[in-house]
Amino acid sequence: MIKLFEFLFSPTYFYADYRKRKLRASGSVATGNLIRAYNTRYLLMAIVLCIGVGLTHDNSAYSSEYSEAYSIMVFMIIWIFPLSRANEVCYAFLKDAIAKVNGEKSTSDLKYGERIKLALKSYVELILDFGVLFYLLPSCWFKGTFTNLIDSIYFSGVTITTLGYGDISPAHMIPKLLSVYEVLCGFTLIVVSFAIYTGRGLEAKNA
Repeated sequence: MIKLFEFLFSPTYFYADYRKRKLRASGSVATGNLIRAYNTRYLLMAIVLCIGVGLTHDNSAYSSEYSEAYSIMVFMIIWIFPLSRANEVCYAFLKDAIAKVNGEKSTSDLKYGERIKLALKSYVELILDFGVLFYLLPSCWFKGTFTNLIDSIYFSGVTITTLGYGDISPAHMIPKLLSVYEVLCGFTLIVVSFAIYTGRGLEAKNA
């Protein structure tokens, strides 16, 4: 039941967890290389997705609701990668941070400095992933118009950093909820993960 929930919640997390369990079953406990590889790979995939969406999708052409077929296609793109990765990043780092606070034994060979680097790369990826999410939504759901993907990534950046200039703002329930969720994901990475990893790393160094 839990695995089904994980698959529905985040297909990318489900797959990564499957690969890590398979690696441990083979007798290897050093899953750090796998985590580092996935972290870099997904960041590159987010960049490629941004380029692809930016070149093929004209957000300004969709000022009203999408057709049913197009809506299904957009939902599948969003669910399979950018939203799935946002869920995975938030859940995985929060789960790991709680484990470190509880003093649980690490299941990987990642050092705390490496975890901070992974969190920073994931932070950048979140900005790109949510930028794609916002850009694929109907433009009428926002006050202010995304003339291109750069505008959407800009809006994602000022949202996750809570700058909120106000030149573009969500006007529909879905982008409003996504904006709040992006802030929570960013908060998890910057405040929770960075603070805990830095603190635990200094404790280990001084021990």
